[in-house]
Amino acid sequence: MEPTEFLRVVALRRGALKAAEFRLREGETGLSLFARLDRPTPAEVVEAVRLAGKQGELAAAVIPARAIRALGLVLAQTKGGTPVAAVNAIHFEARLRWWRRVVLSLRGKRLHESFNDRFAHRLYEAAQVLG
Repeated sequence: MEPTEFLRVVALRRGALKAAEFRLREGETGLSLFARLDRPTPAEVVEAVRLAGKQGELAAAVIPARAIRALGLVLAQTKGGTPVAAVNAIHFEARLRWWRRVVLSLRGKRLHESFNDRFAHRLYEAAQVLG
């Protein structure tokens, strides 16, 4: 069963969430997310991402799965990159559908630019930082 909510570990700037936290970097195929579960807790997910090298005032932002799907994005479970196996086991990526990636490629458009233009701000609007 697919989770109903996902976490995005974000770096707050001056205590505030920014849309830039939902952007893809060049070479990335999807936005890194974690299933929101009782175990590992959101705090454990944030700490694992910190151990993997993300810096700053980190927090967990919750995004409903239905909001991600409503944007036409696909949730794909992928290998996580933290040093914590339990956190890696709940890692997902929000990705463009395969046919959309093909169309972008044929048009010579960059995946990360298209994702950022169309989805970063909408994901930001759907997200809520856990208090």
